[in-house]
Amino acid sequence: MRRWLLVLLIVGQAAAQEARITELQLEGCRVTEPQKVLAAIGFQPGMPYDAERLQKALMDLGLFDSVTLETTQIPQGVQVTAKVQEKTHPAPKTEEAARALNPVAVARQLLSFQQKPSLLLFEQDGRISLNFPGFQLVTEVEDEMLKALVASIGGNTWMQKAFKVSDDKTACERLIAELRRHLRKNPNDAWAQFALAYLLMAQGHHDEAEQQISTLLARQPDFHPAYVLRLFSAFLRLVAFLKARTGKQFEVSLQSDFPLPSPDPVSPGIVRWVIDEGVTHFRRLSDKAFDRDAILAATFFFSNAIAGELFLFFSETSESQADEEESDISASWERLAKRFADYLADYLRLSRTAERFAKDLTVQKAMADWGHSLLLSSLSFGFAASFSANLSAIDDPQQISQALMKALRIHLRLMRPYFERHKWHLERLTVKNSPYRADTFSDLVRCLSLLGDFSSAQKVMETALRETGKLDGHTLKEVLGLNAFSEGDRLTPTLVARYVAWLDGLERQHPLPVSVALWLSYWRLWLAAKGDAEAMWEKVPEAERREALNRLRRSVQQFPSDAGSWWSLGIMALALNDVPTASEAFTKATELDPKNVAYRYALGLVALAQGKLQQAVELLRAMEAEQ
Repeated sequence: MRRWLLVLLIVGQAAAQEARITELQLEGCRVTEPQKVLAAIGFQPGMPYDAERLQKALMDLGLFDSVTLETTQIPQGVQVTAKVQEKTHPAPKTEEAARALNPVAVARQLLSFQQKPSLLLFEQDGRISLNFPGFQLVTEVEDEMLKALVASIGGNTWMQKAFKVSDDKTACERLIAELRRHLRKNPNDAWAQFALAYLLMAQGHHDEAEQQISTLLARQPDFHPAYVLRLFSAFLRLVAFLKARTGKQFEVSLQSDFPLPSPDPVSPGIVRWVIDEGVTHFRRLSDKAFDRDAILAATFFFSNAIAGELFLFFSETSESQADEEESDISASWERLAKRFADYLADYLRLSRTAERFAKDLTVQKAMADWGHSLLLSSLSFGFAASFSANLSAIDDPQQISQALMKALRIHLRLMRPYFERHKWHLERLTVKNSPYRADTFSDLVRCLSLLGDFSSAQKVMETALRETGKLDGHTLKEVLGLNAFSEGDRLTPTLVARYVAWLDGLERQHPLPVSVALWLSYWRLWLAAKGDAEAMWEKVPEAERREALNRLRRSVQQFPSDAGSWWSLGIMALALNDVPTASEAFTKATELDPKNVAYRYALGLVALAQGKLQQAVELLRAMEAEQ
């Protein structure tokens, strides 16, 4: 009996090995041409089916991020469907692979990705993604926060000296010796001890620096900047640990090039303890105790504590995912949501306290910066935490989409009091003659949009364009996305037409910045095609196509030295299949900014459209080499 089973097993394996591919189909091709892809891998019907070899052949083309094979057995052999996920920037490795790539389709897809509004649901290949406005997790540690804190509080002679010598080993050692002598005579000079700890970190003496901070806080627990310095020290330890553990290159931007301490697995616990210590300190202060210096120190501490919380959260969840412990991940989400709720209460309290300093723009700027990082983090991660608790019980993508939209709307309503406070601080910064006025317009626009006040947001954008000649295209996309979200879950032609008409009016009064000119050209084509993203490139009136390019030509005439203006003209021209204009524009962009790999990649698309395959392969792979 065992012998027969063995014979059957061997025969079955042999039959599987001899299975022939009767048909190979590709699904997911948007910028690649399936038949040319098959030609590039040398496929012919009747070839033996080897899943590993077939998958590798497709991946080796340099066109796809992933390939999943599905098979159907039939009497004649096996039918194979390869579901591919194309790269955002396909980088063909051979001329045969380059032939399978449609450069015009790539340009259209890049434009579509770039112009996609924020905070709108998009479904692609069954995956639902949500784009939050203006949030980016900071994965770098900078001593600029310490310099800004010292400058805001009024500066200090010792710290001014320390900042000047921190990257000069010899001068740093001399100042350290001078500070030690000074502290022996004046042990209660808090700023001198602060400067000494800072310089010890700059020299890599992290344990001694921590001892100095501990001594300082033991003597003067209400010296608020020390809690910021201790958090900075803990961050250095955490970054060293994460780099060693993950092998990833965490960027550490320190003007003084601080050396990292030795990796220590205890470092996440140190960061947790330091955050809790500082939080406890600032929360125990009475409202009267929050003078100008205390508010500034608190805002700097809490702003960076948020980054620390996210570092710790991702560290915890990555370990839980590796161990496949869903309960641990859920608990991490719950802890994060609770901590953010507490931070929001801190923000509300200090925001009202800061009203005493309504005309002190330094205080208002510190509150606005803290509000920006806290509120957008809470919007993103606080919402995700509340939603994730119910996500596991939902399987249907449509139900997930509906639940997602409902949860986000509820979360936005709950966040409204905090955005109202954030708006108050931003409005203080946009008063006449404020040095922060021009740089605050975009944040104020975003805040007004999150509050649903789109009319006021448009007025602020008009003021920004009139006074500075600038209007951020990314901010405009956020406003459109939030407006669409407030009216439903779809981007309607009526809403787009409203913004297009508004920008048409502005264009008659002021030249539009290139990002806005590109936005306007794109969405006018979309409207001409009645919202059909495919038809907008081929089936719109020729007058609209000409005007889309002419608008961008006016932009390069207005800003002839701006490489981005030339790139915008080129990408729109290539999307409209005007290869000569695209070639001229991308060449000019590359001349103005020769190190920009995106411009070289665009030249590769032009070379491909011109049939220059070898040149195209070299240029298109430049983007991949840079990444």
